[in-house]
Amino acid sequence: MNKKLISKYLSLIVAMVLAIPVSIFVLVSVVACTNAPTSTFSSTPPFSSSTTNFTSSLITTNATGSDIYAPIAIAAGPDHNLWFTDIGNHICNLSPTTGGIINMYDVPTNNTELTSITAGSNGNLWFTEFDGNKIGEISPTTGTFTEYDVPTANAGPMAIVAGTDGNLWFTEQSADKIGCISPSTGKVVEYNALSSYSSTSSIAIGADGNIWFNEADGKIGNLSPSTDKTTEYDIPNGSDIFNITSGTDDDLWFTQFGEIGKISPTGNITEYSAPILRSSPGGITAGPDGNLWVTNSATEGNIFKISPLTGNVSGYNVR
Repeated sequence: MNKKLISKYLSLIVAMVLAIPVSIFVLVSVVACTNAPTSTFSSTPPFSSSTTNFTSSLITTNATGSDIYAPIAIAAGPDHNLWFTDIGNHICNLSPTTGGIINMYDVPTNNTELTSITAGSNGNLWFTEFDGNKIGEISPTTGTFTEYDVPTANAGPMAIVAGTDGNLWFTEQSADKIGCISPSTGKVVEYNALSSYSSTSSIAIGADGNIWFNEADGKIGNLSPSTDKTTEYDIPNGSDIFNITSGTDDDLWFTQFGEIGKISPTGNITEYSAPILRSSPGGITAGPDGNLWVTNSATEGNIFKISPLTGNVSGYNVR
């Protein structure tokens, strides 16, 4: 299996945390360094994308588990419901206040491989279509879909996030680009600013307002929306970066083989060894307790927790 496929599927891991830990592990080691940027790039000119509007069909209400095919990505919607994608080409919403009622909508483009979903500034849910090479949005009130073609053919749109500028930012894993789409106009801008074969699969908005993203070749990228400049930072051990997220300490936190790392907006990198040998930290998110929570994809039932204040790492069995 090549590096792009590994990065692609590891980035789809959804973290689940149980309340009661069974066992707790200890921090093994910490490596810190100040990392100067290796290169700075300018963006490519903007492109216009084609737009298609659809009214979706509501397949079922009160759907059973057998109707959902392997949920993949999930996000909180502006309607206070949870919205998620599945591998059956559906967008679904789950109401936590009405007993878990599910509505399931069929995405207009067939076999499009939905990979990521997020809430946009216009009140709709936005998602990526990896094989369909599109960015989609769905209205939570009407179920209407709009799909936008990504200008670069076979770009492989992967992760998507809402920026502080009101736009939606997404990675193009197969094209080594970062894309941006305006929710008001549907205009897509692509930034050809990444190293070759970087296989970007995760994206986050930093406290500095910049767009941060992982690169599978041991780099982390930083794109400034105000200057259209991208800067890349080398990771000390050169390991593939799987996922990245914003921490409560204003740093960006990321996962890699056997380690959990963070990078400050100025490029200072600290890496923490995972508390289990041969572990592979995958999904990462900032929890409501202020800690970073990490899934361990190399073992069955392990979740890590790391404090951004002390760097202490705990491990939990969740099976």
